Amino acid sequence: MVTGSTFIMLRLLNSIVFDIEQWAMNAVPDMIVCAWTMATIHLQDFRDIEGDYTTHAVTIPIILSPEGQVKLRKMTGHVLLSADAISILWIWMRAQHASAFITGLLFHMSSSILVFYTLKSCSRHQDRIMYRWWMATGFCLINHVFDLYLLEDVVVEAPPNKGGRS
Repeated sequence: MVTGSTFIMLRLLNSIVFDIEQWAMNAVPDMIVCAWTMATIHLQDFRDIEGDYTTHAVTIPIILSPEGQVKLRKMTGHVLLSADAISILWIWMRAQHASAFITGLLFHMSSSILVFYTLKSCSRHQDRIMYRWWMATGFCLINHVFDLYLLEDVVVEAPPNKGGRS
């Protein structure tokens, strides 16, 4: 019942948003954040392998052998480095505000730290630190994508001169 009513409400909201020209939404930012999250979501599972064993939860780190976990970490590190390279391209092609460069720099810095912990983590404590950097990098990515795609039409104008002096 709740799922059906939620679906109907979302359909109504979608039809309203779709009919208003000023609210024409670009799906590219959502797809970028979704793709990054789907490619890196398993990093959160490394921090609590013992808890997953005790609750009999089936997660990717539990399914894989220790060698498979190392391969998964390396592959994810390469995905993160690729996302960094693509982000540099986005900044070059789309940045219209100085804030896009700042958020891009924050994304690159946090992503670099995340890659380091992804590839070099050898303890549960470092996995927990990696999880925190994964969350921070996701936050930086959302802000960065917002700057690149959603602020492109925003024009910042100087306030009018009230005193008459120039």
